[in-house]
Amino acid sequence: MGFCCGARDAEETAHSKEAAHRHSQDRASGESANAGDQLARQLPLLDGNGAGATVRLTVRVVKAEGLLGMDIAGIDARNLSLARTLDALVSLTINDEEQPFGKTNVQWRSRGDPVWNEKFQVDIRHPRSYLCLSVLDDNPVFREGTALAWKQSCGFLEVPLWSLPRNRAVAGWFALNHPDIADNDSGLADRQEQLARVQSEETAKPPESAGRVKLELLLEMSFTQEVRGYLTPAPTFQASPPPLDLPGLLEDISEVRRLIFERLVLPPISAVMYAISWENLALTFAVVSCYWFLFFRPRFLWATVLSVCLLCFWHDIPEAQEEVEVQEDVGGGRRSLLRPVKTGIFLVDRVTKGVASVTNEVTRQVARGAGAIKDGVGDVIGVFGQIRGPNLTELQNLLLVMPGLSLTFRHLQPRVTSVRSGLESLDNMFYWGEGSATASIVKAVTFALVASVICSSYMGALSWYLFLLGGTFMTLTDTPVYKAPCAIMKASSRPQVPFKDCQWFELDE
Repeated sequence: MGFCCGARDAEETAHSKEAAHRHSQDRASGESANAGDQLARQLPLLDGNGAGATVRLTVRVVKAEGLLGMDIAGIDARNLSLARTLDALVSLTINDEEQPFGKTNVQWRSRGDPVWNEKFQVDIRHPRSYLCLSVLDDNPVFREGTALAWKQSCGFLEVPLWSLPRNRAVAGWFALNHPDIADNDSGLADRQEQLARVQSEETAKPPESAGRVKLELLLEMSFTQEVRGYLTPAPTFQASPPPLDLPGLLEDISEVRRLIFERLVLPPISAVMYAISWENLALTFAVVSCYWFLFFRPRFLWATVLSVCLLCFWHDIPEAQEEVEVQEDVGGGRRSLLRPVKTGIFLVDRVTKGVASVTNEVTRQVARGAGAIKDGVGDVIGVFGQIRGPNLTELQNLLLVMPGLSLTFRHLQPRVTSVRSGLESLDNMFYWGEGSATASIVKAVTFALVASVICSSYMGALSWYLFLLGGTFMTLTDTPVYKAPCAIMKASSRPQVPFKDCQWFELDE
């Protein structure tokens, strides 16, 4: 009996020791996991060489005033208006992170001027980041921390951290943006776009004030850390795709097709084919002469290229400019500046016609070959011109069969619109849609043409140096050799005055 009791006691002792050992191992692994998570959250801007600590932002949420009341608490006897309160809390995030790094305690039934005086710290991954602040109204029933938590936005604000001085505490009042401007669940890019749209609408009635919040900010970071931070990829903010607009998308695609085929690409090709087709003997002879001239005088290559660029702007003068020119001609009794040029072209045409009559038999065979080439290019152009995309009904039927394409079309819309606006800008430039801008470009190209002719003896060496520097620049754009000077310039430009010229900030002296 004693032997059995002793054996049982020894077995229980062994089990208890084993359980204690297992519990100590689980505790140690848990502590190491927590330490690993804490270390993972500390994301330094350095590359692990031990050259300094992490870049840390300290935020103290002091208080607020003038917040929007979301709950009706009765009637204010002073002005016989509804008295409103809110259960205010502040949520802090960096950029578009889903989980906030800090939330204040809820100030229940505050009158729009809650006081928190709570401090939070977070590690910054990149200097070009935003501190996103949201003031929320908690719900007494579905309160924060429960499974059915429901909160209402009372205002928001994005603070650019690159406008904050290094290693200096800044205290001040930050004006909140009204919650009607942007949805609280939208991304940072969407909020910035909607805020810019509201600010650009001068005739629209500005939204009422959402109050302001007093913050104390401290960005602990050295100059070297900021430079290394700029060497890392900057955060990107993706905007939500706009609602699907099939008629607008098809209109943009049709306009892009028209600009490419009818305005910017096919006209130069047709002009080149016409220049070498011998339909205009003077023009084709001038092209051949220029070709042989460049073979013996390659230093005038830049002058030839710039002359071709000028020919791209040679269109009919707009009506407004023609009227001004005619009035100047009649009033002043002076010849138009284009008349000597036309006279010179006429004389060259007469001379080249005489030369062409002598070499007519030879040029007839060349013209036949050039005509065949032109016909082939024309056939190819005709095939491209007949390309047609789906119409509105076909696209709608396609979306009924494949509804997943709707999101693809939504993402495609901004890109097509951007391509269209870029092509329209080129069209306005080449076809004198914006006369003053095109005139300035023509003057600059003309000046470069004259300079290339005067300095023709140096153009060869200049071309080789430009080729060398351009190739080197394109090769080094993605290397630290190019990024380091840019990072140093950005870090050096950090202001000493916090949030200068920002109307939403008031420094607390």
